[in-house]
Amino acid sequence: MKIRTVIIDDGHHNIDCLIRDLATWPQMEVIGAETSPEAGQRLVLREKPDVLFLDMMMPGKSGLQLLEDICGQAPDGMRIVFYTAYSGFMLDAIRNSAFDFLLKPYTREELSVVVNRILADFSSAAQVKESPRESFSRLFDGGERFAVLTTTGVALIGVEEAVCFRFSKDGGRWAVITSKRCEYEMKARTGASDILALSDKYVQTSKDCIINSSYLSSIDNSTMRCRLRPPYNDMEIYASRRHFSKLRSLIQTI
Repeated sequence: MKIRTVIIDDGHHNIDCLIRDLATWPQMEVIGAETSPEAGQRLVLREKPDVLFLDMMMPGKSGLQLLEDICGQAPDGMRIVFYTAYSGFMLDAIRNSAFDFLLKPYTREELSVVVNRILADFSSAAQVKESPRESFSRLFDGGERFAVLTTTGVALIGVEEAVCFRFSKDGGRWAVITSKRCEYEMKARTGASDILALSDKYVQTSKDCIINSSYLSSIDNSTMRCRLRPPYNDMEIYASRRHFSKLRSLIQTI
């Protein structure tokens, strides 16, 4: 069985090294490689590979942004291996999702772990295939953490770390504010329903604000202001009439 593989990496040398090293496994057949995200995107949609080795950070478009663009069009069951010189804290988080992760510069042993996992996955008769959209969602919406694109890459945020989410009409995006007062813009197509699906503790206060109910302290009946627990009680958050009744019921159960 041949496992059709595509590589997208902005470094020619990186591609050459990976092609050479993958040749150790006769099942891994590299059918194409590109150095630009745009050309790589066309290659994936044309060739519909089984495995994609994808650089996380490339000029003009990150690997995650490329995945957003092809989500819903790429072949079902395509395995994605993030392949990048990224800090080690990402490794376990990505491996706990449907993706795998290979750090540059990788060792022979590290590549072997990734390839053997791919081979085992394809050889399993009991494997249930999932679409790239489902796989991608599991990375972004997977249980205890979710990921947001930032101007420098990706931030993994614990569900409990998120204090609130605000929608910017100017930017047309949701942003998450964490317990450390960091603010991260979320991917462009993220909607309120996507955020609410991350945790049953997330509740909407208005069309442009969602809070983590774990931080909710009280609601003022006259002003409809939602007060959060210290030290976040300085945040100006108000409930709309549409959501006020639900929030008032919620505060009675906290």
